[in-house]
Amino acid sequence: MRVFKLFYNRSARYGLSAILTIILVSGCQHTQTKPDQPAGGDETAETHSDQAQALSLSEILQKLQDGNYDDGQSALETYLEQHPNSTIANRLFEQLTADPESYLGSQHYFYTVKPNDSISAIAAEHLGDPLLFLILARYNNIDHPGRVMVGQRLRIPDNFATQATQTEQAELQSDMLPALETRTSVGLAPAQQDREFDPQEQADQIKSLIAAQQWNTALAKIARIQEEHGSEHDALLRPLKAQAKAQLWQHRGQVLLEQGQTANAIDAFATALNYQPDLEPAASTYQTLVTEKVTALHEQAIVLFRNQQLQRAITLWDEALELDPNFHPAMGYKSHAQELQRRLERLENTSSP
Repeated sequence: MRVFKLFYNRSARYGLSAILTIILVSGCQHTQTKPDQPAGGDETAETHSDQAQALSLSEILQKLQDGNYDDGQSALETYLEQHPNSTIANRLFEQLTADPESYLGSQHYFYTVKPNDSISAIAAEHLGDPLLFLILARYNNIDHPGRVMVGQRLRIPDNFATQATQTEQAELQSDMLPALETRTSVGLAPAQQDREFDPQEQADQIKSLIAAQQWNTALAKIARIQEEHGSEHDALLRPLKAQAKAQLWQHRGQVLLEQGQTANAIDAFATALNYQPDLEPAASTYQTLVTEKVTALHEQAIVLFRNQQLQRAITLWDEALELDPNFHPAMGYKSHAQELQRRLERLENTSSP
């Protein structure tokens, strides 16, 4: 059995080996030939045939990572015949057969692949789950998920929290069903089951997810708790939800800024600050970007004003004032330009026959 070493850091830069460590330790055993069994013959051929038909999850994941989608799907179908309640296998099969646009949503932003990135690390960082590497690869028409290239631009779904919640719910139900059946069979009353829910413990888990930068997973967990318990724990969950959303949008702003999409980055940082006004570095970065943008718009507007392109200049000053309503130079110049427009209109009306 191959032993995979799991490593995790704040950048969530891990590949499929980490996934395998988490979910496949119990599924790494392979059928072995007995030492005294002679090589060759029908028994050996039959053993090889059985191994080919019933791959482990680690082997199936490797096929999918290598881009062997058809073989991987066939292997998953065989695996699910033997393990129909396998959450991981069912989720992989769902990602193979679902329409990526419907699954992840059409709204997206772009991420540029960096050195040491992997598709599973990107899925973990941006979608909150490394196992979503498969649907993310299909979303980007990647035939070989294991070979993303540095500099390659990937579409990242812009609002995956709702879909992630549904996936998390399905996984939770699948994982907990046997345990719930066991509790019921030994006569554990529903009221006793309810008392097992510890809101503070759940809050601590959410805090850990946020600290690990798994914001979508944290939001999915919050949504699941709210669905199951209503508004009972909102006082505890509301600040955690705001914190997760703020950090998620801050991260998106940083990614967009690295890509040179300054306007979109400003919007992302503004959204982050709506959830957490004192969040850093979002607050200082936002202020710097807004100052630079407003100054640039004002300078462009002045050039247009001097060239008597008054309406275009006014449009730019409006844009500047939308970003910074207290930018006095734009307020003064815009007022002067509007007054000139009115004078020109009066002159035109006077000179008309």
